[in-house]
Amino acid sequence: MTHKLRIVAAALAVIGLSSAAWSQDIPKVTQLPDMVSGWNLQSQWDAIDGEPNVIRADNWRCPDGRPITDVHWWGSYLFNQIPTENITFEISIHANDPDTNLPGELLYWEVFELDPRGIASEGLDANQEEVFKYKVYLETPFQQREGEIYWLDIVALTPDQTRWPMWGWHTAIQAQMQELEGAAITDAPPDPANPDRPDLDRPWQNAQYDMAFELTTIPEPSLVALFGLGVFAVWRRFRRP
Repeated sequence: MTHKLRIVAAALAVIGLSSAAWSQDIPKVTQLPDMVSGWNLQSQWDAIDGEPNVIRADNWRCPDGRPITDVHWWGSYLFNQIPTENITFEISIHANDPDTNLPGELLYWEVFELDPRGIASEGLDANQEEVFKYKVYLETPFQQREGEIYWLDIVALTPDQTRWPMWGWHTAIQAQMQELEGAAITDAPPDPANPDRPDLDRPWQNAQYDMAFELTTIPEPSLVALFGLGVFAVWRRFRRP
C-alpha cells in the first residue's frame, strides 16, 4: 500500500469511528421498565368526548448541559389489544414548579404519529402484556440547564375510545430511582381556551410510581475534539512530502 493510500485509509477510519459514535443513541437519563413486577398506567386522552382523560408525567434532573435529541419510552395495551391504525402521542416538557415540585411552565411540545405494528417489543410484563419501546426524534433538540429539574409528560391521543384499546405508560424499576422519586398525574378537564391541547393549564397532583423513559443526547465535547484532532493529524501527514 502506498503512503498516500495508507493516509486515505487512516482518514476513512477516523471518519468511520466518529460517524459511528455520532449515530449512536447516547443515554442521558434512563429509567428502565420493570418487566418483573411492573405494569402500565393509563396516560390517554380522547379528544372527542374527553374520556379517558388521564395524563402522566415524570421528572429528571439534568446531569449536564447537553440537549435532549430524542425520547424513548415503554408502554403497552390492555389485554394486548394492539390497534391496527396509527397511534398519536403528545410529548411535552415542563419546567419544575418550585412551589409544588410538580409540572409548571410548558417548555416544549410535539406530536408524533406512530405505526404500532412497527414498534419493537421488549417482551411480556407481570400481567403478560406485551411491552413496546417507543422512540422519537425531537424536531428541535431541547436545550436545558445543568442541575435543573424538568418534567416529561407522554399521552396517547386516541380519537374514539370505543374503537381504541387502553394504552398505558409502563412503570419503571423503582429501585433505580435515586434523587427524584415520584411522578405526577392530572385528570382535570382541559383548558376551555385550548380544548385541543390536553397539556396546557391543568392542575397536577403527585403520583406514586415512576415511569419508564430514556432521554438521549449528543456526544461529549471531548469526543468532538478527538475527532478534530484525528482529522488534523491525517491532514498533517498528507501534507508531508
